[in-house]
Amino acid sequence: MISIIIPIFNSALFLERTYESVLKQTHTDFEVIMVDDGSTDHSAKICNIYAENDKRFRYFLKQNSGVADARNLGLKKAKGSYISFLDSDDTYDPLFLEKLHNEIVNNNVAIAACNMYGISKDKKKISSHFGLREKNVIMSDINFCLLQKFLGSASLCNKIYKREVFNNIKFPGGMLFEDNYVFHEIFGNSRYQISLIEDHLYYYHYNSESITRKKFSLQRYDDHVSGLVRRKEFFLKEKKMYQAAAQTESMILDYMIINYLNNKEVQKNRLTIEYFLKNLLKSNVNYKTKIIIFSKLILNIDLFKSKFTPTK
Repeated sequence: MISIIIPIFNSALFLERTYESVLKQTHTDFEVIMVDDGSTDHSAKICNIYAENDKRFRYFLKQNSGVADARNLGLKKAKGSYISFLDSDDTYDPLFLEKLHNEIVNNNVAIAACNMYGISKDKKKISSHFGLREKNVIMSDINFCLLQKFLGSASLCNKIYKREVFNNIKFPGGMLFEDNYVFHEIFGNSRYQISLIEDHLYYYHYNSESITRKKFSLQRYDDHVSGLVRRKEFFLKEKKMYQAAAQTESMILDYMIINYLNNKEVQKNRLTIEYFLKNLLKSNVNYKTKIIIFSKLILNIDLFKSKFTPTK
């Protein structure tokens, strides 16, 4: 059986669409773990209707503490031999469970992943893929880490996992972008083989208000960067992961630069200033961008000095 874990917070506008995509699955041996993170809309009512009509749907209500804790509770309640995650505003293709489950069983791998479609507000499909030449590929988890820049690689949700993958993994409570904090723990330990298929079977909807699609906030920015920094430091512990660490470093700097150049809050952010001063000069970022960033740092002399002023 496959346990589909769905964290929910004020998702009433999208839940029926999400649940109906699950009910259309050609593989029917599944359970749906609906974890309500203290919603204040009528999400609970919708969840209870599905739970009453189909015993495969199981509803759990918890005090609001974030999506990471919701995923942890879902893993605790799951009874299946396989785990999948589905965001409460996204949808599955009808063949999602069948094809990925077959990949795991037929190829004796621990994880199977598919490509994704982003669905825009006007319902146009935007392809997100792994960038591989081959249609279907089986690779080690270490090689998979080198695909981390692709949305389909970094996402938790376009995959099915053997239950054992999460035996010693816990999502960090209170953090946004919690998948950044566990990506390396799942894929950076030389434990698993992964099957990648070319089919686009997970639909990521852009027209909603989920955690990953909300407007900028400094907490979201800090949590995203901190998760990637932790990933880079993890990779640097093993020589065979140095290439992945360098790629993660590039992702961190790209994300910081885009936000630094366009957001005054980030320009005052101590984490960003310190990271630039420590890492930007020796990086592969182009020369002109380095000049622009350091010019802004120097012009804002008070913030530049703050790097060298001891914190009381």
